[in-house]
Amino acid sequence: MQLCCMSPEHSEENEAEESSSSSESDSEGQPRPKTKVIRVRPLSWRSDRLVNLLNSLDRKHMRKISERARSMMKKRQVGDVLEQRAPDSVPAWMVKKTD
Repeated sequence: MQLCCMSPEHSEENEAEESSSSSESDSEGQPRPKTKVIRVRPLSWRSDRLVNLLNSLDRKHMRKISERARSMMKKRQVGDVLEQRAPDSVPAWMVKKTD
């Protein structure tokens, strides 16, 4: 799983329960909260150039934010590719070329 800082892809929010035993509770005796996971589905029409650009921006953003902000990020789980047409308003360099 990866940390999520931007979710440009179609995403669905899931709650995944962490396996917890009585020894894994916090200092007040309360069980640990559920971990939120964002499931993202890459878009089929995106060009490699666009995907690389978005990944680069994600990495740069993660380097710039504080450790506290980074710890509040939700986990990102990559799912299946979402097959759909590119919007008409998208520049040609962002769209994957078809043979």
